Amino acid sequence: GANNTLRRNLLYFNNCNNNSHIVSVENSTGNLMEENELYDMHRGGFLIYQSNNNTLRRNYVNSRNRNDSGCGYPSINPNAGDEDYIAYPSSNNIFENNVSENSNAAFFSQSTTIRSVGNKFYGNVAIGAKAESFGNSNSGGGALAGQDTVFENDVSINSGNFGFRPASS
Repeated sequence: GANNTLRRNLLYFNNCNNNSHIVSVENSTGNLMEENELYDMHRGGFLIYQSNNNTLRRNYVNSRNRNDSGCGYPSINPNAGDEDYIAYPSSNNIFENNVSENSNAAFFSQSTTIRSVGNKFYGNVAIGAKAESFGNSNSGGGALAGQDTVFENDVSINSGNFGFRPASS
């Protein structure tokens, strides 16, 4: 679908027996997600997958350090949610004034053999990311790095490894 609105919802617990996210926007465009709260996930909060021109604004995501205990699908970090906001691979999306807390990775524009282009991250806050707070990365194995990604007025607090980590192809 396209041009959908997801506003002021409280969402929690993804299915930990699958590679699932609490909100998964796939092959879609022009969607607005704002003022939502997402909690207790072992994989991801917002996944924007092969989708373009979407806006995520004033959302809050907290994995609450949910671990993989009893889960049939292992996550990247078995002691916290893997990623809160990710464009994978997707282009021209806007992530604005969102908050991420207690995840492995907070805000990412990630590419595969399809390049993510022109994603914008404005005024976001990442608190307690175990690995990285903000990044522009590729998934390895000949994947392309994202390009023309903008990170502006973002804040990283107490990141485990990197506050910001760009990657090259």
